[in-house]
Amino acid sequence: MDNKIRHSILKGMGKIVQIGMVLFVCSAVAVGQDRMATLEKNRVVYNGIPITQEVDESTVLNKIISISVHEVPLLETIKKIAVKANLEMVYNSKLLAEKDHSITTSLEQITVAEALWAVLAETSLRFAVSADKQLVLLEQKDANNSHQQIPAATQETVTGTVTDGQSRETLPGVNILVKGTTTGASTDTEGSFELSVPSLQDTLVVSFVGYQTQEVPISGRTEIDVVLQPQAIAGEELVVVGYGTQDRREVTGSISSISGEDVAARTSSVNVTTALQGLTSGVTVSDLGGAPGRSQAQIRIRGVTSLDDNNPLFIVDGVEQSYEDINQNDIESITVLKDASSTAIYGSRAANGVVLITTKRGQGESIQVDLNSSIDFQNLTFKPEHMATEEYLRQQNIAYQNAGDPPIYSEEDIQKYVSQSDPLNYPLPNDWYNIVPRDNAPMIKNSISISGGGEHLSTYASASHFDQQGLMPNTNAQRYQLRLNNDIYVTDYLSFTADLRIGRNDLFGTPRSTPGASGPMRLFDHATQFAVPRYPDGTYGLSPQNQNVLAEFDPDISGGIAERDYYTIGNISGTWDITNGLAFTSRVAVEAERFIREENYPTYQIRDYFNPDQVLRERQINSLTERRDETLKTTLYNTLDYSFGIDVHQFDFLAGYSQETFDYKRVDASGRNLYNNDLRDLSLTESETRDIGSTINDWGLRSFFSRLNYNYDQKYIFEVNLRYDGSSRFPEGSRYSFFPSGSLAWVLSEESFWEPWETTVDEFKIRASWGETGNQNVGLYTYFDDLNILSNTYVFNNNPVTGVAKNSVASTDLRWETTKQLNFGLDVSFLEGKYSVVIDWYRKNTEGILLELPISGAVGLNPAATNAGEVQNTGWEFQIEHRNQLSEVFYSVSFNLSDVRNKVLDLAGTGPYYSAEKNTLVRQVGTPIDALWGYKTDGLLTQEDIDQGYPTFSADGTAGDIKYVDTNNDGQITANDREVIGNTIPRFNFGVNLNLTWKNFDFNSQIQGVGKRDMMIFGAYAEAGSWAGFTPAAATDYWTPENTDARFPRPQKFALKNTEPSEWWIIDGSYIRVKNLQIGYNLPENITDKIGIRNVRAFIGGTNFFTITEMEDWGKDAETPTGRADRYPPAKTYTVGVNVKF
Repeated sequence: MDNKIRHSILKGMGKIVQIGMVLFVCSAVAVGQDRMATLEKNRVVYNGIPITQEVDESTVLNKIISISVHEVPLLETIKKIAVKANLEMVYNSKLLAEKDHSITTSLEQITVAEALWAVLAETSLRFAVSADKQLVLLEQKDANNSHQQIPAATQETVTGTVTDGQSRETLPGVNILVKGTTTGASTDTEGSFELSVPSLQDTLVVSFVGYQTQEVPISGRTEIDVVLQPQAIAGEELVVVGYGTQDRREVTGSISSISGEDVAARTSSVNVTTALQGLTSGVTVSDLGGAPGRSQAQIRIRGVTSLDDNNPLFIVDGVEQSYEDINQNDIESITVLKDASSTAIYGSRAANGVVLITTKRGQGESIQVDLNSSIDFQNLTFKPEHMATEEYLRQQNIAYQNAGDPPIYSEEDIQKYVSQSDPLNYPLPNDWYNIVPRDNAPMIKNSISISGGGEHLSTYASASHFDQQGLMPNTNAQRYQLRLNNDIYVTDYLSFTADLRIGRNDLFGTPRSTPGASGPMRLFDHATQFAVPRYPDGTYGLSPQNQNVLAEFDPDISGGIAERDYYTIGNISGTWDITNGLAFTSRVAVEAERFIREENYPTYQIRDYFNPDQVLRERQINSLTERRDETLKTTLYNTLDYSFGIDVHQFDFLAGYSQETFDYKRVDASGRNLYNNDLRDLSLTESETRDIGSTINDWGLRSFFSRLNYNYDQKYIFEVNLRYDGSSRFPEGSRYSFFPSGSLAWVLSEESFWEPWETTVDEFKIRASWGETGNQNVGLYTYFDDLNILSNTYVFNNNPVTGVAKNSVASTDLRWETTKQLNFGLDVSFLEGKYSVVIDWYRKNTEGILLELPISGAVGLNPAATNAGEVQNTGWEFQIEHRNQLSEVFYSVSFNLSDVRNKVLDLAGTGPYYSAEKNTLVRQVGTPIDALWGYKTDGLLTQEDIDQGYPTFSADGTAGDIKYVDTNNDGQITANDREVIGNTIPRFNFGVNLNLTWKNFDFNSQIQGVGKRDMMIFGAYAEAGSWAGFTPAAATDYWTPENTDARFPRPQKFALKNTEPSEWWIIDGSYIRVKNLQIGYNLPENITDKIGIRNVRAFIGGTNFFTITEMEDWGKDAETPTGRADRYPPAKTYTVGVNVKF
């Protein structure tokens, strides 16, 4: 680390210490005022008052209240409850001082008694209420954990166990209360309870933070087992936000929380990104491929923001790090930050949204071991149907005739192909989709975790192994991972975390097994079909074009690719609780990665089966390429948190400093003509053929950030987030930028005028926010001159000399891309939390998008990148969830729907900009990014059109060709007639999630889809009849003089006039898909108890079970983007697995 950086870090830390001192003084003043208020209010101190009168239950302990606190002292929390219950507090100051600790909880629509039980559960304190409405706090000296109203009348004893309805684990600390009294108990560490009740005809009220409260009639029983289901209202009372947590009721921005259980339930997902699909609104995840070891999932949060990078920021346990290979069973929760108020704390990296992943940590004193194992059987989601053999051969004859050539297949040939009387000489036109891919390719996932701890140390450790055999032959991927999360409690005010994740990823395949233009789908569609896959002796047959698709997946023919990726991620933090409400945290994280890739192309020969002496195809010289990548990323941040309350005013303040550095080095080396194919070593290649190259780059980011949250009586909430970022990616003059945001929330349900509806509508909150975020992913060193080294270009004194030439103009005025976002939201829950609704509307404009504006050709250089573009996204999101219990059936169902409209607002007077094959996609003002660009059509040409001189695309246009519209009326069909004809950005994304439990059975399912999207067909499907590639069964409906109302135009060999981008080839890209389905069974407790196991759950399920879409008729999986069928499709899987908890 150089002196400048060291000096900057020390200077920054000095600033934080100064801020801390100011906050400390403020804290002292606030605490002093609070203590004076306490002394004034509590003139009479309780030292033991006998209370013998009955309590007015209907107006005091059974009153329904809601309370939410975050890091608030126990005494202050009880005071808040007392105020809501119209009670005066009487207590022993010394006793409270001994028991005082911070409380963080959110209790909604519960009785006063239940609220008091919840906050006193971890203490020996109990409560009573006198006749004059005084709340008295007492210390319970008994060995058991029960509480009786004074005086008590013990008649019967009830025992039982409380378990979690999802995990089937016992729950310690659950509150059990006899309805209408203060008689109660709480469960022990084993989830068991014992309670004395006045009558066996009473009703028990069972409650626990984060779970639905249940009323259980005793009905004469003395042993009662209770199953609690997770609370409604979208889950947790605390949600993870940038650099901390917040009470859900205090959130003013647009965020979505996803539980680790929901992520782990997607057992067939190969990574975290695909597991998020369809779980929340505003997040579009497209599973673009199932290639083993290669994530092709694309995630977009609230649309496409930039013309370049649109990927969200992923933060894992507080720092940015690799996330795709995280073991799903290690995830505690995922939070998606969507609007500017919630993302602005991350400033320059948050324009595309932020995903926060929190991993599990050790809990409880007892050691718990979880084992998860599953096997998936993978298949292609679809196999397009090939045209029947006879129809195909006759169509080919017509295509040749339409091109002016004689038919290629005689009637005798057609019969031999159809009858297969001589299959070696007359092979069928191969449907490579049914020949090459493997059926039921296995994918095995195993993981084990150990969790536990004590007073000073809690640990979560896990190990996992992932083994995926690819759908294509000779392809597979493996992942090995170890995780260790430690929480160390040195004292009551000093703690540390020490996390470590190490892993290795292996991948093996062939050049043709990778996605893209040379990948399997492109090969299946475009390779010639007439080839014997293998002759009886194993020899590959070749088509007239010298092709055999099966051979392309043989590493001894096509070559092999082997990759290995090692990584180590360390994450250490320390927290010092300086005083009540004031804490300082420092975190250091290091991620080191080493990537190795080897690509070899062996020598081989394919000989003629009928004449073995003849070589039909060969590679005479072998070659080897190796690549080494080393990456080191470090993150340092310090934060100071201060939370305090004054009466009904709650303040939460955060200030921080962070610095990140990234160093990357890559070396490539290659050589040819090795001694043989087995000894793959670059030193064994011919020295004259060796080549070497390298790449080195680095960047850094330095940031200052803060957040202020003010909460007035849980009614009015105001939050400000500020971030000041400096990035080495920009020139010194524009290196730093400021990203502010502000948000407001009004909780109407806390107002007195809401009382008429409070029993129906539990929460009604409106939100508004505005803010700015940035995008620093603009490339490296663009503000420097780009120089090319020209070897041996110049000659001096008859000797070649290496020179240097300038390649492009430096972007000296480069600055940040900035996104400004406005958001309005509504959060509603009603009917005791059984229903919750979240609605958001937003508009975000991204300004300063980089463009290469044209310059004079006389300059002779490429133009500089300039901040000139602007894009707008306007959208809305809707999410509703319902949870309930009907007898022994617990269920939850959620539905989310979102839409976004994208528009390019400014390109600085330039454009349009075209991309993709045949300039199919366009970026121009007034249209969405990457809109479809092509010809409008008016059916197929008729002979009458030809006779009347209608303009055609080519000189040989004839009846049956596509009729392109002359939009500019210039009497000819040219590129000037092309217009925007479609939108490739998915709209109306939706998801439906259903969870059911009944006795020992559980069921979960997910339906996901897109309501509107335009897709354009390319390649073999549009060229049916023109070439020798795959010809779909749908192409049977082609134009002939007898079939003029056809779906496909007139086939013509070697002609592309009917394959131009046009409305003719646009299809409906919407789809609905059963994405996940799983049924599980938990072994009864009387069996697991005997074998000493907490729980055993077996399950079956799978993914991509069923899809409704037009796209599969055209050779595309429902989730692939516009273009040729180049994508490696996602797999359809069937799963069998088991979860065991020890």
